[in-house]
Amino acid sequence: MTKQSKKRSKCLTFASAVLVFGMQCVAVSQTHFTPRRDQVAVQEVTNALSAMGGVAAWSQMSAAIITGTCTASTEQGGATASFRWTTQGKEFRYETDTNNNGPVYLSAHGKPYVTGASNSVTLAPEYRLRMLPYHLPGIPLQTAFANSDFGIVFIGKETVDGSPAVHIRIAQFHSVAKVQGSQQDWWFDLSSHLPMRVKYLLPSQAGGIYATLLWNFHGWSQQGSLLVPLELVQTFNGEFTLQTCTVAGVEINTNPDASLFDAR
Repeated sequence: MTKQSKKRSKCLTFASAVLVFGMQCVAVSQTHFTPRRDQVAVQEVTNALSAMGGVAAWSQMSAAIITGTCTASTEQGGATASFRWTTQGKEFRYETDTNNNGPVYLSAHGKPYVTGASNSVTLAPEYRLRMLPYHLPGIPLQTAFANSDFGIVFIGKETVDGSPAVHIRIAQFHSVAKVQGSQQDWWFDLSSHLPMRVKYLLPSQAGGIYATLLWNFHGWSQQGSLLVPLELVQTFNGEFTLQTCTVAGVEINTNPDASLFDAR
């Protein structure tokens, strides 16, 4: 096998590994990788951001506090618990069952962990990247839209809950490799362009083993200059419902103290 054919073979092997996210392989010099960003997919993300208040408005989003209640499905016991979700950039503080000192998930400035009433558990580092504020869809979509490290690919037109939808896939890349567990699948309403559903991967506490979670968005409401969903239904692996969360309060562009995200 010649040097050129060997190099071509390596290109084809690597291109297969990244699946639908494209690459450019130049045999005459060195491998050059660019995450694929389909024009139609980028336009759909732009349309969605516009429908939710505009690209500029979401790019200026600095922090948010969302409060409300989540009710577990009957199969999961049916209990209702209050929540308080605080985000600022890559930092998060997700308080669950706030009336009964339920678990609190903290980004802890890059060293995420969950703390409960009796103990605390350190989480895998990728938790910080995967626990994005999907409850505010404009934030992860704006992040991908503005960052060329994210591939944005058109998958096709499909049907979600009986309505026509556009399916887009997003994933983050570092150098020439897709960041493990970074894939997000989004479905947008064909006419309104509002997000209908997102599917993402969440690592186990130790990392490496991922569960597939879905959020379905309903009850869109104007909050200042932004449009946000007030009802979110979460399912596990698309097989059964985990919980339905109802948003009661939305605070946009708050200025939380950095210590709020510290390890406790």
